[in-house]
Amino acid sequence: MIDKKYLDYLNIKPFSYEKKGSVIIVNKTYVFKENKKDLKDVFTYLDSRSFELFPSLIYSDKDVNVFKYIEREKEDDIVDTLVKLHKKTTIYEPCDKSFYEDMYNSLLDKVKDIREFYLNLNEEIENEIYMSPSNYLLIRNISKIYNNLNYVEDTLNTWYETLKDKDNKRTVINHNNLKKEHMINNIFISWEKSMRDIPVMDLYNYYKNVYDKESFTEIFNTYLEKYSLDDEEISLFFILISMPKKIEKYYDEYENVKEVDSLLNYIYKTDSFISNYYPDNKEQE
Repeated sequence: MIDKKYLDYLNIKPFSYEKKGSVIIVNKTYVFKENKKDLKDVFTYLDSRSFELFPSLIYSDKDVNVFKYIEREKEDDIVDTLVKLHKKTTIYEPCDKSFYEDMYNSLLDKVKDIREFYLNLNEEIENEIYMSPSNYLLIRNISKIYNNLNYVEDTLNTWYETLKDKDNKRTVINHNNLKKEHMINNIFISWEKSMRDIPVMDLYNYYKNVYDKESFTEIFNTYLEKYSLDDEEISLFFILISMPKKIEKYYDEYENVKEVDSLLNYIYKTDSFISNYYPDNKEQE
C-alpha cells in the first residue's frame, strides 16, 4: 500500500486503487512505482534533446516515483518511437582502442565458454546407455549449435579487424527494456534499465523479447530505413543475437525437452532472419 505521506504531500484524496504489475494506479490519475533508478536526470536529458515520449514525472524521492497516468488510446508504433529516441540522443564519442578490444575479448570468451559447455555435454550424452528424449533431441541437432558458434567467432574476428584501430564510437540512450507492455500511446515507460550505449543494444534486447512472436525482418527493415546502421553495427547485432544460450537442466524431463526445443527454435529462427541479409554467411541446414 502507498505511504499516506505521499498522498498528503501531493494532496491526493484516493477513491480508487489498481495494482498492475509493479505499479499502483490511484484515481486513474497517478502511478506509484518503487524507485529503482533516479530518472530525473534521464528525463531532463531527454527533454534537452527534444525527445518527449516519456511519462510525466510528478514526484520522485529515493523510495518512490510518481508518474502521471496515461490512458491507452491508440495502437503503439514501437519502432517509430525507438528511432526517435536514437536519433535525438545520438552522439559520437572519442574512444581508445581498448573499447573495441575489450568488447571483442568479452564476446570471444563467451563463445569459448559456451562451446566448452556443449562439448562437455555432448561427451556426457554420448556416454549414456539410454538417452533421455531431451538429450536425444539435443544430440541430433548439436552440429547446429557448433555451426552457430563458428559463425559468431568468424564474424566477430572480421568485425574486430575492421574496428580495432577506430578511435570513436556512436552511442545513444537505450531504453534497454523494450516490450509491448512498456509502451502506451507511443510513449516509452519503465525507464529503470536505460543507459547510454551503442544503438544495437535496444534492438538486441527487443529481438530476444519478440523473435518468436513477430516478424523481426519487418521491424529491422523499418528501423534501418529511418536510422541507418553501418555494416559493423549490423554485424555486431547479428553476433549478439546468434550467440546460443546454455540450456538449463531440470528434474522434470518434460521441462528439459521444452528447454532444448526452445533453444533450437531460437537458433533456427535467428538463422532464418539473418539469411535475409547475408545468405552466404550462414550455413542453413
